[in-house]
Amino acid sequence: MKWITSTTIKQWADTRSAQGLLPELILRLIRATSTNTSNIRFPNGDAVHLTGWDGVVESADAIFNISPGISLWECGVNANPLQKANEDYNKRTKDPLKYDKASATFVFVTPRIWDKATEWVQEKKQSKEWKDIVHICPF
Repeated sequence: MKWITSTTIKQWADTRSAQGLLPELILRLIRATSTNTSNIRFPNGDAVHLTGWDGVVESADAIFNISPGISLWECGVNANPLQKANEDYNKRTKDPLKYDKASATFVFVTPRIWDKATEWVQEKKQSKEWKDIVHICPF
């Protein structure tokens, strides 16, 4: 059996293909674990450069640690996840497109080791801009 290690994930995140594959991986995980989604959109592969959210999910059930309802997703493989998370958070808080922040969960996904992610989430939650804020990373 071949194990996936943190080094394996870091090396994968450094590749160009990871940008298009990360949203596909998230999409597959959601589809495999949730049977009650009424809307799911995760452009992946060559479509990752489309404008808008990296992912939109509407589910009557909780997905991972995300409460039911609308969740709006941003994904980043950047070497500095804090910088990417702040950029995406600020951009989407300023302009959530057509979505109501008070009824949506902001989700940031990174395959990177980010030891301050919990603190980042707690800090952003204090603003009360969003229904909830969640980060997903493998470590």
